[in-house]
Amino acid sequence: MVLSILSGHQRYAHISALRGDTINPALLRMSEVVSEDSVRRNFGRNFGKIDEAEGVQWLQHHLGYCAAPLLSEW
Repeated sequence: MVLSILSGHQRYAHISALRGDTINPALLRMSEVVSEDSVRRNFGRNFGKIDEAEGVQWLQHHLGYCAAPLLSEW
């Protein structure tokens, strides 16, 4: 999911485009890219319907956690 967001995708359907990407998953040492259906089921099962404001806050926190260490590499 994070790889999809970092790639600029805004819809579940865009996740499918990553399944054919051999570069980015390899750089991130990912063994596989899950399908959009798997992501959708997992979010629905674990989170139910997410309030937009809470979802944005959750996403910003986790993207910051992933990206912040990279910013100090300059």
